[in-house]
Amino acid sequence: MAKSIDNVMTYGASGLLGNVVFRRVGNKVFICKRPTPSDKPPTAEQLECREHFRKAQRYAADAIRTPHLKAYYETGKGSAYHAALRDARKAPEIKDIRPGPVIRIKARDNFRVQAVWVVILQPSGALWEEGHAVNTNMFEWEYTVKKTPPTDMILHVSATDLPGNVTRQEVTLPVALFASPQEDSHNIPPRPWEHSLKLGTFPLKILFLFCWAHMAFYVTWLLTSNST
Repeated sequence: MAKSIDNVMTYGASGLLGNVVFRRVGNKVFICKRPTPSDKPPTAEQLECREHFRKAQRYAADAIRTPHLKAYYETGKGSAYHAALRDARKAPEIKDIRPGPVIRIKARDNFRVQAVWVVILQPSGALWEEGHAVNTNMFEWEYTVKKTPPTDMILHVSATDLPGNVTRQEVTLPVALFASPQEDSHNIPPRPWEHSLKLGTFPLKILFLFCWAHMAFYVTWLLTSNST
């Protein structure tokens, strides 16, 4: 593809001219060969890709007619139309899900993730609870589980971007993560050094008595030396 810069012959040119196509992107003119349609029938994947591109074009056209969306996309590279088009063509990504009483999710998009929705299902498929995750910083979201599950659950996470693209991911929500610290302490053996560091244990008492006796002896000696 050739690019024309400050050429008086191609200034203002756009569209088809013989076997050459002039395409304008901003203030630049690109010259390329006229595309020829294929005689092969499109595959299902190609048809899906075309439909997705048509939806992205419709979204970009609507975005530049909406003042706040146009202002938002003008902050990126290129025109607002092409920025909105790139946003509509790329769905958000769910990078990480950390189950627990507070579910932590990392999701990102080429522009921004608009919302993250959390659904917790019972093993039978019945709904346990659902709700919006809270955005804690640019890429991280948190959802606090309202009801302690009685068994392992199925966790569904959906991330949505501004054009409405949705990415879904499913993981297991183990009930073991909701065990209380008191319950966990009975199952975790103490570390070797914890016996000697706990307040009130026998070695600590001996050390305290030794220090107290040493201090009493020092005070007695000091008082005796001052009196003489």
